[in-house]
Amino acid sequence: STNVPSELVTFLLTIIGKQREGSVLPELLKKLGLEDIVTFVSGLSDERMVELYNEATVAVVPSLYEGFSLPAIEFMACGTPLITTTGGALPEVVGPDGSAALTVPPNDPAALAVAIKRMLDDPELRARMGEGGRARVLNRFTWRVAADGTVEQWRLLLEDRERARRDGRPMPGSRADGKRSEGRGPWASWSGRGPLSLGKAAR
Repeated sequence: STNVPSELVTFLLTIIGKQREGSVLPELLKKLGLEDIVTFVSGLSDERMVELYNEATVAVVPSLYEGFSLPAIEFMACGTPLITTTGGALPEVVGPDGSAALTVPPNDPAALAVAIKRMLDDPELRARMGEGGRARVLNRFTWRVAADGTVEQWRLLLEDRERARRDGRPMPGSRADGKRSEGRGPWASWSGRGPLSLGKAAR
């Protein structure tokens, strides 16, 4: 869309990521007069990423779909007010709309623009979302929470196996059981760089 509210042009937009080869964005930014407003950055150190997260007035994760979204967790770990879509697993990560982040439907630029303007216009809302986001990370997505959850799953599995042994049934999770063992909770699919290091440096 070329309908960019004039009041939003007073802000700077930093996009973390590379432009794709042959992208139409340079031409579009020039057409909209936003070349000096929008900056793309990539190849950043963890320290610089944390600085950018903390410098941001508002963070936006406008994904069409997310399998988990470490960026959303990283922003929340830094207490940065966050706006995301409801694509994929993002609602599971950020919670209900207005609790730790504002959420909008994926592929809805108008709704996203309204949410951004709402956040920019309301310092109290930004403070509430920042605090709510950080609290959600500390309650759900630290290595301590992951470790406790993993221990609990092992405890339940051992209890199931002991009951199966006493009852003479196939052990849960064994080939004879015929069932595939699956993890429960966010730690089951959590891999890669986690938010804990960001939490140490965040405000």
